[in-house]
Amino acid sequence: MSPSKEDFRRAWGKFPTGVSIVTTRTETGAPYCTTANAVSSVSLDPLLIHLSMAKLGITCANIVRDGRFAINFL
Repeated sequence: MSPSKEDFRRAWGKFPTGVSIVTTRTETGAPYCTTANAVSSVSLDPLLIHLSMAKLGITCANIVRDGRFAINFL
C-alpha cells in the first residue's frame, strides 16, 4: 500500500530535521539498521525521498540486494 500525496506531505511536514533509522536485511535475512540524518523529501509526484549514504558502504549494499528498506523517524 502506498501513501497518498497528502499523507506523504503531512508526514514530512512533521519532520523538520533529525535522526532517523534506516532498516533493511542482511544477506542472511537478519535485520540490519543504521542511523541517518541526511534524509529528505524530494517530490510529491512521484513520491520520492533522498537518502544520502556511501555508495560502497554496507547499508547501500544491503538495500540494493534486498530491494527494500524502511525509514523510522526519531
